[in-house]
Amino acid sequence: MLRTRLLHVLGLILVAAVIALGVTALSALRIRADLTDGRLYTLSSGTRQVLRELDRDVTLKFYYSRGNRDLPTPLKVYASRVEDLLREYDRLGGRRVDLELHNPTPLSDEEEWAQKYGLRPLNLPIPGADPIYFGIVGVSGSRESALAALSPEDEPQLEYQLTRLLYEITRDEKPALHIMTGLPIMGGPPPGMPMFQQAPPEPPWMIVEQLRHFYELHEVEPDAEAIPGEADTLMVVHPTGFPESALYAIDQFLLRGGRLIAFVDPLNIIEAQRQGGNPMAMMGGGGRTASNLNRLTGAWGITLRDGQVVADLAAATTLGGRDGQPESNPTFLTLRSEHLNQDEVVTADLDFLLVPFPGAFQGEPAEGLRQTVLLSTSDRAGFVGAMEAQFGVAARSRIPIEENPLPLAVRLQGRFPSAFPDGPPQPRPDPYAEDEEDEDEPEGPPPGHLAAATRSGVAVLVADTDLLFDAFAVREQRFFGQRVVELISDNYNLVLNLLEQLTGSEALIGLRSRGTFNRPFTRVQEIETRAQAAFREELEALQEREREARQRLEDLQRQADPDQRMFVTPAQEETIRQYREELFQTERRIRDLQRELRRDVDRLGLWVKGINIALVPGLVALFGLGHGLLRRRR
Repeated sequence: MLRTRLLHVLGLILVAAVIALGVTALSALRIRADLTDGRLYTLSSGTRQVLRELDRDVTLKFYYSRGNRDLPTPLKVYASRVEDLLREYDRLGGRRVDLELHNPTPLSDEEEWAQKYGLRPLNLPIPGADPIYFGIVGVSGSRESALAALSPEDEPQLEYQLTRLLYEITRDEKPALHIMTGLPIMGGPPPGMPMFQQAPPEPPWMIVEQLRHFYELHEVEPDAEAIPGEADTLMVVHPTGFPESALYAIDQFLLRGGRLIAFVDPLNIIEAQRQGGNPMAMMGGGGRTASNLNRLTGAWGITLRDGQVVADLAAATTLGGRDGQPESNPTFLTLRSEHLNQDEVVTADLDFLLVPFPGAFQGEPAEGLRQTVLLSTSDRAGFVGAMEAQFGVAARSRIPIEENPLPLAVRLQGRFPSAFPDGPPQPRPDPYAEDEEDEDEPEGPPPGHLAAATRSGVAVLVADTDLLFDAFAVREQRFFGQRVVELISDNYNLVLNLLEQLTGSEALIGLRSRGTFNRPFTRVQEIETRAQAAFREELEALQEREREARQRLEDLQRQADPDQRMFVTPAQEETIRQYREELFQTERRIRDLQRELRRDVDRLGLWVKGINIALVPGLVALFGLGHGLLRRRR
C-alpha cells in the first residue's frame, strides 16, 4: 500500500512537471484559429501578397504610452489588438520586416523621436494628465510614413492603413493618375467663377486626399485638346460642358490602349444645391447639374439615359421628408450585396454604397467590346424626371417599373470603336470672320489620328458623381482633440478598388473589400420587429392617452383662479385625482407593454446563456458517466 501511494504521488508530480514543460514550450508558439464570418482577424491575401513581394527591409515602430496611469481601458484593449496585428506582420514579413515597440514617456528619447516622426499626442480631458502617444511609423531606407494617431473607430480600416503604409514606403514612385473634372473636387474656386468675383477657395474633396496617398495626381483642363502621352489612367468626373475637342482627346486616349474611369450624372445634387435648387437648371437634364459622355460612348453602343433619374423601391433610403418626418426616398439608393456583382473582385466584398440620384446606362456594347455590369438596381426600379427626384415628388408618386434591373456601373474591355473616325471635330466657324478661301487647306485627318484602336483599352462608366462627395462617404469626428475620419459607406472603397484594378495592381483589392466588424444579432432584430408590429397600435394609443392626460392636467392648472391657486375645490381635487390615476395606469401599462416587447429577446438571451454555461460541463459529465458505466459493465 505504501509503495502504491508513493507511485501515485510520483505520478502526479510527473504529470504536473510534464504540463508545466508543455505550457512553457507551447507559450512561444502563435497558434490562432479565426472562426469569424469573413475571417476578420486574419490578414487578407492582399496583405500577404504585399509582404511576399517586399524587395527592401522595413521597420515598423509602434509608439504606445503603455505606462500612462490615466490610460483609458478601451484604449488599452485596442492597443493590445494593434500589437497583435503588428506581430502578424512581423511573422509573415520574415527577415524583411522588423517590429520595434517604444514607450514614449514624458521627456524621453522615445517621445522626442515620436514628435520627429509627426505623431500627434492624445490629450486626455484630465488636469495634469500626461499626453498619450499611440501611432505607428514605417521606415524603409530614406522613405518613411506614419499613422499619426490611432483610434478604435478606425479598427475596420487598420489593416488597410498598415498595408498601404508598407506599399507607399517600399516603392520608388507613385503611379500617375490624370483627372478631368467639371466639379471643384481638387479644391479652389468652383468652375465658371468669374475672375473678378472673390470667393473663398474650397478645400479638396476627401477622395482626392485619399488618392494622393497612392497616385501622383495631374489635373487636365476640361478643354484640353490632348491627353498627355505619359498618361496611363484617366479619371473623368462630371464632364458637363466639355467641348468636342476634349471628347476627341479622350477618344484617342482609349484607342491607343488607355484606361478610363468616368463618373457621369443626370442630376448632381451638390451642383444643384450650389445653384440654390434652381428648377430651370434641372429641366430636360440641362445646366451644370447633368453630365454624360453620350457623344463618345454612343459609338460603343452604351449611353446614359438623358435627364432621367433611377428610382428603386427595393433600395430606397429613409431620409427627412415633409415636416421633418422620415420618408423613404427611392431615388436616394442604398446598394447592398444583392445590387453588387458578387463575381467581381472590386465589388464582391463591399458592404453597402450610398448613391444619391443616379442614372442608368442602356444599349448593347459594340462588336469587339465585352461588358461587365458592376452595379445594378433591383427588378423594382424605374425612371423619374430629374426635377421630380430633386424635390421629392418621386417618393410620393407612382414609379413606372422597368422589366429588368438597370445597370448603374459597367466596365467595357476590348478594342474601342472611334466616335471620330473621320478625324478631329472641326472648330465652329466664326460668323463675324470674313470669308476667305484657303487653297492650302489639307484634306483628310491630320497625322497621328487614330481611326481604329491599336490596342485593347478599358473603360469603367459610373452613372453617379455624388457618391464621391464627402457627406455620402465619410464622417469626421474628434478623438482626444484629434480629427478622425470614419467611413460611413464603401463609396471610396469602390473607387479605390476600381483604380487599383485599372492601374494594374491587385494586391490591395481584397484588403479594401473586407467585411465590416459590425455583426448585428439578426435573430434579435427579427424578434423586435415582429413584436413592434404586434403591439404598435396599442402602444401608440397609450402614448396618445398619456399626452392627453398630461395636457388636461396642464389646462386645469392654467384655468384656476390666480388668486385661489393655493386652494382647490373638492370637485377640482377629484378631477385632478382621476387624471393622475389615469396617467399612472397608462404609464404602468406602457411599461408592461415595453417589457412584453423584450420578453422574447430576454428568453432567447437566457437560452444562449444556458447553452454557453451548461453545454460544455454537461457534455463532460455525460462523457464521464458513460465512461464509468462502460467500465463497470466490463
